[in-house]
Amino acid sequence: MAFCEVPLQVVNEWIGRTFFCANDAGEWIFVHLFAVMFVLFRSDMLDSPHQKSRYTSYIFSMIGTIFLFCFWPSFNAANTDGPERLRAVINTCVSICSSVLGTFIASSLVRRGKLGIVHVQSATLAGGVAVGTVAASNIGLHGALIIGTLAGFVSTLGFHSVLPKLEVIRIHDTCGVHNLHGIPGLMSGIAGIILASIPEQSGFQDHLTVLRLTGGLQCSSNIQAAYQAAVVGLTLIVAIVGGLFTGLLLRLPLFSQESQYFDDEVHWHIPEPEHRRSLKMRLYTR
Repeated sequence: MAFCEVPLQVVNEWIGRTFFCANDAGEWIFVHLFAVMFVLFRSDMLDSPHQKSRYTSYIFSMIGTIFLFCFWPSFNAANTDGPERLRAVINTCVSICSSVLGTFIASSLVRRGKLGIVHVQSATLAGGVAVGTVAASNIGLHGALIIGTLAGFVSTLGFHSVLPKLEVIRIHDTCGVHNLHGIPGLMSGIAGIILASIPEQSGFQDHLTVLRLTGGLQCSSNIQAAYQAAVVGLTLIVAIVGGLFTGLLLRLPLFSQESQYFDDEVHWHIPEPEHRRSLKMRLYTR
């Protein structure tokens, strides 16, 4: 799958940055949105009795959420420098904190006053995703606050309503990447489109090249906003078509797949459950 996905991603990003001069500071359009759509449309519905989760595993995975919460500003600021890096860190911190508020509000609404551990585990990070494209731009603290709150709210609704519907149409999403990376990634692209229409705050002029379609280094804000929208559409098309093609390719007999999904016993030695060991001990003592 990587032999198909990586070249397509590189070509898509090269086209978007070279000919459309798209601004994507955190790579949330070119990498994350692309990867989510590619994988979802490549996936099959893998029905297996072993596909189960426990509340204790959700609690344990909160450790990963805490680490991501701490390091997410560095994700969005990695490709920037100078004042843009400072803005990326601050905007990401504000947005990801506000997504916690949106997540808790939405989770308490859909759970009738209670909180869902899956929502807290994943949707609280949606603000860092949604602000990624515009993280290095001058969106202001209020802009980061609005983006993060909406992202947490929408991501929680996605986990509650959209994820079950994906299973109905046989799109497999084990970790809910569509709701944590896909929907907020699309929101990030929309934020980039809106910001591109405001040249004083987007700073898109710094990303223009002579190879840009129709205009070179001279470009109006409306045209750049249209190019930003075209990049989002191009990314979705390339990812979906590429994912479908890769899925068909992997169905060939040449690429054999595991018959037992979500079962570690195929490759790992699994200790016996406690009740089996105690039963053997009782039989042995007799």
